[in-house]
Amino acid sequence: MLGLVFTNYFYTPANCFDGRHNGTESGVDCGGNCVRICALAVEQPVVQWAQSFRVAEGQYNAVAYIENRNVIAASP
Repeated sequence: MLGLVFTNYFYTPANCFDGRHNGTESGVDCGGNCVRICALAVEQPVVQWAQSFRVAEGQYNAVAYIENRNVIAASP
């Protein structure tokens, strides 16, 4: 009876927004089944090349090819 009362009123299943390291998480609310990547697991992007060039007098343009080595993280 006491276990049923505890379960119904106090128990909350692990989720990715509870502020605790529980369930399948690798850190607090990150990794495992959570979408958020743990900060220590993130690899820095690698600049393969960068070039700037003059478009007109006093105007320059810049382009770069940057490799993201984080397989599950992307940015448009």
